Amino acid sequence: MSAGYQLTQSLHALTEFSKEHFSLYQNWYNFSNGLSVLSLPNEDKLKHLISKLSEKGISFSVFIEPDVNNQVTAIAIAPSLEAHKLCSSIPLALKEYNQPHLINKHFTGKEDVASCN
Repeated sequence: MSAGYQLTQSLHALTEFSKEHFSLYQNWYNFSNGLSVLSLPNEDKLKHLISKLSEKGISFSVFIEPDVNNQVTAIAIAPSLEAHKLCSSIPLALKEYNQPHLINKHFTGKEDVASCN
C-alpha cells in the first residue's frame, strides 16, 4: 500500500475503535494518547493477528475497505501488555518511505522501535 493509503486505513480503524469501544477510547485519549502505527505485509498476516488478539481477549476493531473487495485493511488495538507482546516484532508503518536525510538531527535512531499502545 502507498503511504497515503496506509495512513488512511489506519485512521479508519481508529475511528471504528472510537465507536465500538468508546470507554476504552476515552480512557486512552485522556490518559495516554500515544499511538504506534505498524504494518503487516498482507491481509492474511493481519487476520492471523486478529485471531491471536481474539484468543487473548484483547479489544480491537477491524476496518474492512469496501473499495478493495471488502478486505481487512487495518485494525486498531486497545493498549495492554498482552497487545504489546503480540505487536512487538511488527515493523512501523511507512518506514519504507523514511528518508534519513530529512530526519531532525536530534533523533537518536531508536525511534524505529515502538509498541502497540
